[in-house]
Amino acid sequence: MKSKIQFILGAITSFIVVAILLYFAVLLSSEQTRENLGNRFLCSGQPCNVIFILADTLGAKHMGLYGFERDTTPFIDKFFGEQGIVFLNAWSNSTWTLPSFASFYISQYPSSITVGEILKPKTISFIDVLREAGIRIRAFTPLVPDVEGICDPICLAATGRFKLDEIIRSKDDLQFLDVVQWVQDQKQDSLLSKEPFFLFVHNFIVHSPYNPPESYRTLFDAPLTYPGSVTGGDLWLSNTGKENINPQEVERFQRQYDQELRYFDDLLKDFFEQLPQEVLNTSIIILSADHGEAFGEHGRVGHGGSPYQEELHVPLLMKIPQTQPRIISQPVSLLDIAPTILGMFNLNSPESFLGKSLVSPVKDIDIPKMIVRAETTRGGPLLADFQNLDSTNSIITNQEIAVRLGKWKLIKKLEEILEVYNLDIDPGEQRNLILQWSSLTKIEQSAILPLFHELGLGLPVP
Repeated sequence: MKSKIQFILGAITSFIVVAILLYFAVLLSSEQTRENLGNRFLCSGQPCNVIFILADTLGAKHMGLYGFERDTTPFIDKFFGEQGIVFLNAWSNSTWTLPSFASFYISQYPSSITVGEILKPKTISFIDVLREAGIRIRAFTPLVPDVEGICDPICLAATGRFKLDEIIRSKDDLQFLDVVQWVQDQKQDSLLSKEPFFLFVHNFIVHSPYNPPESYRTLFDAPLTYPGSVTGGDLWLSNTGKENINPQEVERFQRQYDQELRYFDDLLKDFFEQLPQEVLNTSIIILSADHGEAFGEHGRVGHGGSPYQEELHVPLLMKIPQTQPRIISQPVSLLDIAPTILGMFNLNSPESFLGKSLVSPVKDIDIPKMIVRAETTRGGPLLADFQNLDSTNSIITNQEIAVRLGKWKLIKKLEEILEVYNLDIDPGEQRNLILQWSSLTKIEQSAILPLFHELGLGLPVP
């Protein structure tokens, strides 16, 4: 009898011990869950969607938020300026579409990317990470394979990271309507409506040809004698066989570019007004560009041929629900786009990524002072290279490089010509300080020194 009582007491004691352990385990788990949720991006209590709008060829200097005098972007200025995070000094990784896209998908510099990587991707991209995590993905773009499945090199660089069933072919002026329709279709499916999505909207309205709708053609005091559009061929001819480009011609080009930008701004306004409010409340919005556009600032028009600010300086704007507006002046790079988007989905970046996340769900990130780098080229890779899936030739040939640290910028050109600029007092890059090196103070020379080290150069000899 005594042993039976002891057995029962032992069982009760064991039960109590197990119950206590389970209680503390659940309590600890709950605390860990709360801690984890505190370190996660949440929008209205649920995982955030991300809508990334990339306006091809949109230079920051043509936007009101960045100090432009023409009223080209009144909606963007208000929407992001009052509610978003404004990065004042974002750089593209290159000055034309193919290397810029190839670079920001995998967060690596263009010079390290081969033609074979474009044709047959092997390096993990942030799109791959999203897909593996079960995030719904859609890319809205006019750059898609033709009916025979053929995709040119730029198309491959821009859309090759997406699966065919993730791509929606979308014409520029109807693109945002297509996005709204897709969102509404998802809302009707109760199983899908709670799952986060990533939408990539690649818009070409600002890219040449500059062909604004009729109602925009008189904006910014435009004369009525302007021809219908400015084509890429017009831009190319302006750079060919001339010692000096025609200033009246360049003014026409820029005015029609600005008119197209105002049209894009109005389309964006309509888009956000048509998106369901619950989607806006649960979505992070990012607006950026792959490169800018030159209008005679350094003797050429268009893009893809020089490492100056008009081609490198791009907008980077983010609206994150329940986040205070903020202006960040520290230079950043589009290399940071991929890790930033992954962080918004609470996903880790691959070790191969060079960029760093620019935002945090917990607190404002103090972005460290760091060197940003861009690589451009005089002429792209040979088209013959794109017939070879295993080509190890770089997508950047005849390389010219620009590096920046704070206000200082160093350019290395093909002919080993070096240029140094203080962008705070010379944002137009008209005063090459290499020519006045001995007049710089020792402190100024020391501040520029890391840029020379980045390119493996010694300091200039007076």
